[in-house]
Formats: sequence, C-alpha cells, structure tokens
Amino acid sequence: MSHQEYKISGVSVLFPCKPYPSQFSMMDKILKGIERRQNCLLESPTGSGKSLALLCSALAWQAAEKAKKDLEDAQDFEKAQSTCDCNVEKGKSDLLSTTETPKASAENKETDPAEAENRSKFGWPTFGIVV
Repeated sequence: MSHQEYKISGVSVLFPCKPYPSQFSMMDKILKGIERRQNCLLESPTGSGKSLALLCSALAWQAAEKAKKDLEDAQDFEKAQSTCDCNVEKGKSDLLSTTETPKASAENKETDPAEAENRSKFGWPTFGIVV
C-alpha cells in the first residue's frame, strides 16, 4: 500500500489515499488542538473518514514530537561532550570516581503544593467524535 504525505499544520502526515476535504480540515483541527493542548469535539457524517483522519494525524504528531525530542537529546549530548572538562587519568574520570550516592529523604521530595496539584491533573487533551 502506498501512502501519500501531506504537510498539515507543519506536520508531515502519511495518509493511505487522497483525503476528502473534510478529512483534511479535520486533521488540521486535530493537529492544532493537540499542539495547543485543547479539547476537541469533531462532528462529521458517517463514512466521512473520521477515524482514519484522527489516527493518521495523531500518529503523525507523535512521530514529529519524537523526532524533535531525539534531535534535542542528540544536541544536548553533543554539547555536553564538547563542554566536558573532566580530568581523565588512567582511563578513569573524576566524575565516575565518586562513591557517594544520593539518599532518599524528605528534603529531596518536592514540597510545592502547586507542583503536586499540577502533576495530579489530567494533562492531555481529549477528543470526541460524534457519529
């Protein structure tokens, strides 16, 4: 099966066929909603390809986010490697020679109530499709 690639809201979306205009519009709204972390309610008639549009756009966004994160991680790693000023002696680094390990204590736990509240909230947008 050959897939066609469409650039929608800055994201490359692979789609197995030519999308209907309603699918293209829906994918645009889905991608914008995900990016803005908004809830979305999408309505479209039966047989208009809602499920395919939702799956293709959500998976494309996820792949794009993973690619961004991988690139950032690689850049951070390269930056850390280029700025490392370790004293390496006999194949051992001072950074690796420490015998101290961090101890779990009440001091290491976050005490900010706002942080705890933010972690407990449901942070991902939800989507509803009306059939």
